[in-house]
Parts: sequence; C-alpha cells; structure tokens
Amino acid sequence: MITFKGYPDDGGLYTSYNVIRGEQLIGSIEVCGIFRKSIDVIALTDEERDIIKKMCKRVYEMPSEYGCLGVGESPTESFEDFLKRTNLKQDL
Repeated sequence: MITFKGYPDDGGLYTSYNVIRGEQLIGSIEVCGIFRKSIDVIALTDEERDIIKKMCKRVYEMPSEYGCLGVGESPTESFEDFLKRTNLKQDL
C-alpha cells in the first residue's frame, strides 16, 4: 500500500511528500510534482505507479513558493505540458 506523508512532519510548511510503501520510505514527491526514488532497486506495480502519478499531479497543482507547498499561486499550465516543456524525468 502506498501512502504519503508531508515533510517536514513538525507541523510546519511542507517542502515535499514522502512516498511510503508499507513502512518503507521509497522516495519523495518534490514541489513541482516530480517523484524521485530513494531506493533504486524497487519495482513498482502499475497500480502503485498510477497512485504516485495522481499524487504528483496534485502536488504540482498546489500553490507553491519558496519551496513550500500550499503557499503562493497555482500554476497555469497543465502538469503534462509542464513535464514536456521542462523535459524533467520522473522515477516512474
């Protein structure tokens, strides 16, 4: 089961979301909605990939400023267009 936990978890502003499978941290989703694995050898199922992709899109759509999620203004272009324009690669 994939779960997400805001980081830092001290009640402050989130700078990313940790992606957790079971009880193991497998990566994080950064401010722009980019997923980075913290474990290279992990294989994700199609269902897990879909869950992470949906959360990546949600994180991208959150207003963000100064590396903190939930503040500032929301982006005006779609997540898919952003990925194409920037050529950023996800670890999915």
